[in-house]
Amino acid sequence: MGAEQFSTPVRGASGTPISVAQTGTIETDNYSTGGAASGEQAADYPININPAVVIQELVVTQNSADANIEIHTTGGDVFYAFRGASLGSRDKIEIDKIVISDPQGAGPTTSVEWYGE
Repeated sequence: MGAEQFSTPVRGASGTPISVAQTGTIETDNYSTGGAASGEQAADYPININPAVVIQELVVTQNSADANIEIHTTGGDVFYAFRGASLGSRDKIEIDKIVISDPQGAGPTTSVEWYGE
């Protein structure tokens, strides 16, 4: 049998317990939509990823120092990520769109996966 945690009543100024409620959403790592994109030659760029859903997680599996990965958040911020051929993931921001460009015309190898809802 499980033990109840954090069950101390909240008391008002008079010492009488008051009613409290908690509302909100819980985010999980289970997404209903996803996709992938890659580039291997100059003709593949720019790569525009702009799905109807909000991108919740971005994973970069291949990247070149010659590629620019531009992130556009749902709040309107724009920044470059994964500079210098770094790999990894971003899952703490809500992404509206991603633009991968090849400013040097070098045809870099870049591969990304995205997931959202």
